[in-house]
Amino acid sequence: MWKTLFVICVLLGVAFAFAQTPNAGADWLHSSDAVITKAIDDGFAKKKLPKDKLYHQIRNWLKPGLDAQMEVLPPLFCALQSGQDAYANLLPKPTVESAKQSCDGHITVIFVHYSQSLNANWRCVLQRGEQVLQPTARRLDTNPKVTTFYPGFGYTQDVAGYRYVDIFLFDLSSEWESTATVTFSDESGAHKSFDLDFSVFTKDFNSRQ
Repeated sequence: MWKTLFVICVLLGVAFAFAQTPNAGADWLHSSDAVITKAIDDGFAKKKLPKDKLYHQIRNWLKPGLDAQMEVLPPLFCALQSGQDAYANLLPKPTVESAKQSCDGHITVIFVHYSQSLNANWRCVLQRGEQVLQPTARRLDTNPKVTTFYPGFGYTQDVAGYRYVDIFLFDLSSEWESTATVTFSDESGAHKSFDLDFSVFTKDFNSRQ
């Protein structure tokens, strides 16, 4: 987990450097210092949160592979993770400023997927109607973990292959704060899509005001 967060922070530094305009108006994308501080504290305390205070991400399971999935992480979940990973690695608690630079105004889309081939990275974009949003930054896994996995129907046993973690960062403006579609291309070039409903992120934000 901490390696993934480190990569996200590096990519966000690149995204921040090349940002054209600030993204204002989307509440859950731009939390107050107090809300961000609480998320960092909750992560750093490593305590179990009550059900009504959980931080949510969007997850869709994929095949093949037991943990193959797409995750969408909002800014508050990013801030929570920064606290969790600092605690796990005996690092100082992150500051509000560092969390805002790493998390504010962005969503992170992570694909965990499996293949028997090298260089089998995926690509993705966000869409709303005719609008297409390219990632601000991305990190394609060039050193996937060697592992075994069950490829599905027609196989009687696991096969040798690779576990990929491809990460994409998107700067969002207020027009993208409610819904979007993530469209991705797998190693075969086939296009697939998931519809994203960001209302759970709005609920998380509102419950902390």
